[in-house]
Amino acid sequence: MSEPDVNKIKSDAAVRIVRSHLEDQGYECEDVSRNTEYLGFDILAKKGSSTLKIEVKGSSKESGIPDCYWNEFDSQQRLIADYLYIVRLNRTSRSKRIEVLSKKEVDRYASEHIPLRRIRMAARLKTDLKNGRIGKFVSGTGRSQPSKGSYTPGTSCLMQGKKHNYVLSQSRKTYRCTNCNSVESAN
Repeated sequence: MSEPDVNKIKSDAAVRIVRSHLEDQGYECEDVSRNTEYLGFDILAKKGSSTLKIEVKGSSKESGIPDCYWNEFDSQQRLIADYLYIVRLNRTSRSKRIEVLSKKEVDRYASEHIPLRRIRMAARLKTDLKNGRIGKFVSGTGRSQPSKGSYTPGTSCLMQGKKHNYVLSQSRKTYRCTNCNSVESAN
């Protein structure tokens, strides 16, 4: 089987897995991955008055983020979708785990993405996902799920173009930047 065929199988399997996961959470999902009216994402998920645009990447690798296509980002290299789901697949294209990145998390690294024929996601974004600094697990095994807004002591992140160095406060309820004193919740 050629590489494009294998990639299509992985991609189709990943979209099916995410769609099933979202439907289990009560969303009505439409696969728009091959619909030219909806460029930049694979699934349109609706629940009540909420509509989410979901981009899905399937990968047989344990870490990293597969390259994205140029049409999945706007002209400032910001993600078009609301969420990026990365499905870690085994050899038979079954889900080992699903990782989720919000648009906000991906866009924080926009200036570091490398535009080629596809968009190569920033190396630091991949590292932060692997180390649990961003994103969350929604199923499968792997690193423990970080709570929203959590940071590992001593790690740095880019926010508003400034480099922050967060350390855990004595109360263990917040992280404080040693450079500018900004505060992030620890839970």
